[in-house]
Amino acid sequence: MYSTFMGLETAYRALITSQAAIDTTGQNISNASTTGYSRQIANTQATIPLTINANSRDLSIGTGSFLTDITRVRDAYLDQQYRRETSQYEYWSGKEATLSLTEQFFNETSDYSLSSDMSEFWSAWSDLANSPEESASRIVVREKAVSLTETFHNIDQQITALQKDLDNSVDATITKINTISDQIRLLNNQIRNAEIRGDNPNDLKDQRDQIVDELSGLVPVTVIESLDSNFTDRSVGNYTVIIGNSTDSNNVLVSNGNAYHLQEDPVPTDAATGFSEVWWEASADGTKTAAEVDLGSGMGSLQADIEMRDTYLSEFRDNLNTLVTVIADSVNALHQSGQGLTIDTGLDFFTSTDLTSSITAANIIVNQDIQDDVNLIASGIADATGVSSGDSSIALAISSLASGWDSLTTYASVPASVTALGASSVSDYYEGLTAELGSDVEQSTRMAEGQNVLATQLGNSREALSGVSLDEEMIDMIKFQKGYSSAARIVTVLDTMLESLLGMGVTK
Repeated sequence: MYSTFMGLETAYRALITSQAAIDTTGQNISNASTTGYSRQIANTQATIPLTINANSRDLSIGTGSFLTDITRVRDAYLDQQYRRETSQYEYWSGKEATLSLTEQFFNETSDYSLSSDMSEFWSAWSDLANSPEESASRIVVREKAVSLTETFHNIDQQITALQKDLDNSVDATITKINTISDQIRLLNNQIRNAEIRGDNPNDLKDQRDQIVDELSGLVPVTVIESLDSNFTDRSVGNYTVIIGNSTDSNNVLVSNGNAYHLQEDPVPTDAATGFSEVWWEASADGTKTAAEVDLGSGMGSLQADIEMRDTYLSEFRDNLNTLVTVIADSVNALHQSGQGLTIDTGLDFFTSTDLTSSITAANIIVNQDIQDDVNLIASGIADATGVSSGDSSIALAISSLASGWDSLTTYASVPASVTALGASSVSDYYEGLTAELGSDVEQSTRMAEGQNVLATQLGNSREALSGVSLDEEMIDMIKFQKGYSSAARIVTVLDTMLESLLGMGVTK
């Protein structure tokens, strides 16, 4: 015979578990709009049954339930996929932003674009060919040439400014990653200490996951979770965060209570720009050595900024300088073979600011002598008196450079820069340059949009699993409320039974 009071203990346990479930539901409802919050579930388990002997055989009678733990509803696979797609989205989004700014350098939709300046420059030479003796036509050539060189200067300065902005962005991102590393380390310690005590700190884990989600937008992130084998009677987790190439053993950013930091390369390899790659800082305990970080490819805003700063914009400047060099060399070759309204011959039309360096977008200028005296502008072949007062063949030849190189073979030798160009004309090369830029912008936009869709879908899947549905919580609340009321009713019934039992034999 088992105790009459056992039923009260069973009902008490039912009250406790129902109360815990109701409290968990209230926690979910109160955090329905909290960013990063994961829905929690109160898990219960049947207690050890009581075995009694009845009719010479053992029977098990349940003794109620108890609260085992309160867990978060999370899917590690969904988390990893979401972070991967977020990294790819931020990479392409970062490239799109920089490429869009680069496209604006040419200002093609405006009347003050590089294309417009070049067109007006060639047209000015054509007008000079029609009236080679008029000073007004020569002044227009000079002014259009000066305007063209200033546009080249401006584009080069914008490239430099954008590279500097990206360099600052890289610095800020490195600082942010280091801050996140410290935050994860701190949360790891707090979570681990709680788990050692037997607790399950769900809210701290939510904070950690939210920080890792933020980190995934900066660099590729791989999270490795496992149970610490030193604890057999409780669940104590190991938590490791790897950034960049996950197969590189040196790419651990956080491992339990150890956090590592990034830095810029202490010895920049690019002496010309001063830009440097991202390196690890050597750790005090010697577990991390100073070495370049393998960021992987095609993921994270940090990788996008570095690629655009060091590779794309540098190549873009090289292509722009190629355009400038070809224009200067071809115009100079023809101009040197011609003659202006003075006896001076063999004059370069374009030079560099220091007169010794190669001509680039940053230093190209109109020859200062020509700026001072427009009569030095060569428009034709010199006549018997040493001037080209009536001839306009050189001006016409220069104006035709926009569409081809035939005039070079007629009046001068073809410069090596033109031979190496691989384009049929200045306009052909420029159109190819802008077309390639436009294609890059279109690709980055398309990829960013596609990755955004994938990241959004995975985010929605995570929200459907881990997010709080008020309708579901209301249903659960009613269920747990009914359970609590039923347990309370059992207590009332047992109280009545005990009162009847204890009152037997009492004379009233």
